This record gives sequence, structure tokens and C-alpha cells, in this order.
Amino acid sequence: RVGKIGEPPGITIANLTLLDYTDSGNTSFGATNPGDGQQRVTVSSGARREYVPEGVAWINTGHIEPDGTLSTEWMHFITRKKFDSLRSGKVRPGDLVYCLRGATLGKTAIITQYEEGAVASSLVIIRLIPAVEPRFAYRFLTSPLGREQIFQFDNGSAQPNLSANSVKKYWVPIPPLAEQRRIVAKVSELMALVDALESQLTTSCATAENLLAAVVAELTDGTHASPAC
Repeated sequence: RVGKIGEPPGITIANLTLLDYTDSGNTSFGATNPGDGQQRVTVSSGARREYVPEGVAWINTGHIEPDGTLSTEWMHFITRKKFDSLRSGKVRPGDLVYCLRGATLGKTAIITQYEEGAVASSLVIIRLIPAVEPRFAYRFLTSPLGREQIFQFDNGSAQPNLSANSVKKYWVPIPPLAEQRRIVAKVSELMALVDALESQLTTSCATAENLLAAVVAELTDGTHASPAC
């Protein structure tokens, strides 16, 4: 599942090569479905026992952190042999992984912490051309404008999901690379300011609650009651 963002200035995410992953009970990481010519990676509970303490990252939606990084504490790993048996669905540094289904639809991360890895079926890989800054693509896809595109293609079911073919149709505005980096820097600056203000607000609310509790205690303490006439 690899896609490339096309040429500037305004483009669609296109040319995705699909790699399906299904939990069909097959214990192989690299079974091939001859019907569609695409490799299907299947992991049952038996295959999950083949996870190893160290190896090549096996990435699923649960590994995506809120800040767009991947978990290093909870990551699953497969052996080099298993990884080498896969013909596709492999990430490189600078790729984006994008969630296609469930409550985390649209959840996105940039591959920075791992030199290589493979993805589960809930994710699609977006591979960028040099003219696109990964942090800009990430900021756009997780912005309100980027997320609006989800609802154009979501199937509307109780378990929402997208197809990689739908993600191909996303439109992404691409300014010059220097402008992308300026936008990323400004957004990061503003996000840091928002975090600081939220922290101050939380502290202020806690202080106000403590003050209110002290006032109530003072007013209801029997030792401070008015003397009887």
C-alpha cells in the first residue's frame, strides 16, 4: 500500500498500490491470494505468538500517538525472515501511515523512529515526492480541512471505513517547499502556545476549585458561626 502525492501546486493522492491485510485465521505473514494478484498478510492468534521482543516494526493503528509519532514502548515486532517474506506494505522513513477504518479513521503518523517496518490492514502508506514536506502533509491531513475529505468518502456505516481508492482522491494544496516549512513552523508555534494556555487554564481551574472549597469550609465551619442573641 504505497501512494505518491503528485506534482505541485494542487494535487490528489494517487497511484496507491494496495496491500490487503486480513485476520482470516491463516498463520502466515506472507500468504498470497492468487485471485487479485495482491499479497495478503494474515495474522491469527497463532501467528501473533511469533511476535518477537526485537526485530522489524509491525505497525497498526494503536501504535499511532496523538502527536503523529509512533509508539516505541508498545510497538510489535516481527522477525527479519517474516519481514523479508513480504513483497509490499513496507514503510520507509518519511512515509505517512493513515488509518482507514473504525473510530480512529484518519489517524496519521510520520515514519521517523523506525528505518523500516510493515503495516496492518487498517493503515495505508502515503509515500511523498521530494516536493512535499512530510510534516506539512501530516498537518494538512489532520487539519479540519483535511479531515473534511473523510466524510466525502466514508461509507456511513456504524463501523466507518475508507478504501485506499478513496484516499487517492483527496485533494491536497501544495505551496512551494519553503512555504510549507514556514507553515509547519508557524503551526507548531501556535500549537505550543495552545498547550501552554491549556496548562495555565487547568492550573487556574484547580486553584479556583481549591479556593472555593476553602471559602465553603470557612463559611460552614461551626467555630465561625454567629453567636446566638
